[in-house]
Amino acid sequence: MSGLAYADENVISVFTNKEIGKVNKKVFGSNLVGDEPSRTAPSLRLSYAHIDYGAGIWNPRKNEYVEEVVNLAKEAGLSIFRFATMNHNEWKKSIGNNREHFLFGLDEFMKTVHAIGAEPFITISYFTGNEQDAADLVEYLNVESDGKHFWADKRAENGHPEPYGVKYFELGNEVWKGNYRNIKEVRPEKYGERYLSYQKAIKKVDSSIQLGLMLKHPYDELWDGRILGVVGSNVDFIVKHIYPTHDMRLYKPWQGLKMKDMFQVVLGSPSVFTEKYLLETLRLIKAKTGRDDIYFAVNEFNGWFIQNEPVPYRHSLGNALVIAELLKIFTKPSNKILMANNWNFLSSYWGSIKSEGNFMTRDYRRLVKYTKRPNYYVYELYNKHFGDILVKTDVKSDSYDMRNYKPYMKALNTTIKGNANNNSGLLDKARAMIKEERLEDDLHLDTVVPYLSVNASKSREGDKLYLMVINKNMDETVESFIKLVDFNPLQKADVWILNGPSPDATNEYKKDNVRVEHKKIILKDSAFRFVFEPHSLTAIEIRQRSTDKTISVN
Repeated sequence: MSGLAYADENVISVFTNKEIGKVNKKVFGSNLVGDEPSRTAPSLRLSYAHIDYGAGIWNPRKNEYVEEVVNLAKEAGLSIFRFATMNHNEWKKSIGNNREHFLFGLDEFMKTVHAIGAEPFITISYFTGNEQDAADLVEYLNVESDGKHFWADKRAENGHPEPYGVKYFELGNEVWKGNYRNIKEVRPEKYGERYLSYQKAIKKVDSSIQLGLMLKHPYDELWDGRILGVVGSNVDFIVKHIYPTHDMRLYKPWQGLKMKDMFQVVLGSPSVFTEKYLLETLRLIKAKTGRDDIYFAVNEFNGWFIQNEPVPYRHSLGNALVIAELLKIFTKPSNKILMANNWNFLSSYWGSIKSEGNFMTRDYRRLVKYTKRPNYYVYELYNKHFGDILVKTDVKSDSYDMRNYKPYMKALNTTIKGNANNNSGLLDKARAMIKEERLEDDLHLDTVVPYLSVNASKSREGDKLYLMVINKNMDETVESFIKLVDFNPLQKADVWILNGPSPDATNEYKKDNVRVEHKKIILKDSAFRFVFEPHSLTAIEIRQRSTDKTISVN
């Protein structure tokens, strides 16, 4: 590939005493599916698999969660789960006895999330019910049962006397698409008006809750600006969905690019475009609301791979590295991420784990085998081998330029032209970049992507240091000099490497084709060399010497 840039020497400097904020554990969230029944017969069984079985996390025959799946969620450290099933459904049909369907309903979801030790996040339907129904929902979830509140008393009658105490809600899901039935689209002004009326109604019931305002993805200044113009400063938090590279939706992403080049592009997209989308949206929010304290809930994100041939890339090692890159962006305090929920956790089209056989006909008395897909391992590594406090890093690395991947840039240009009447800001800058094939300082679009992407943290006590490093080079190892500033390590350190035979490797047909391997390395002092495998995620855990005086590396 032409246009590669080589550093004199690859160097990762970790400044242990320069803290940049606490690690927000809410970015390590996911989704549990409970889609509404489809109107088409072929999809009806799949819909019931979701609304009755939670895609395999709920056993409706025994009316209990599936312990093996709950344990996998714990092992991955999943901290907050979104329940998006209410987008088109009437929530009152998902509670109580004598239900024919919706057996994985509201109480079942809450019971499951509680067993995981995670926090709930509930979608309020935009297309069914009204403000009073939303207020009733909040009463059911959050109000004391005292014989005076019908829906709170109904919750107690259904077996849960104590309030659930749900804090986070959102109004609708991707409402601009309509309801796939009789409503073809929703005007942004209408959505903004309804947001305000729903927000007022539910906060009368519980003033402590927060309601998310859905903006368009990946970035639509016209839509977003019109909504924000209606709601003004009355926003609790912003909801965004992120699927890099979403601009690939205009052509099949595996056409026109070699497989490794495609993953190179997708791995570059989060730092080149996704993070800029977030910052551009923050500027728009401040301009429209006058506030700079509004945070994002990225309650859906994944790689934008909606295909199965030659392999389902959404379940590949390359996609797992995209997830890791996004988590690095989400943990960064300046990006103002309140929470992030991967789409999604179990089975179905996107799940990060899958179970063998048909869970709808399973005899759960027999041990069920589950496959950890590559995406799952990213969360497991972050859960087990990342700290509590983010620390500053400086990375000098060999790099590549996104502009050299012509098929992708052509597709991006098509996307920009298609949105020319609806967008400005960042897309104007991208258009100028493509047309002139140059970058100016004021464009803030640096298309040069370092091969090494580093996220660093330390334990709360400061006695452990953690590095999470992605090597985006699809073909070659990258050797780097690592300098630990103000940290005197023990002689031995632990390393865990997520990798497989190639970026498109999956575990769909060969278990542990993509896996995590552990090894120990010897450190002579606080400056050492390490060789990062191609297309890999590496977690390094280093302990501080407890008795020796800390040495500063200059």
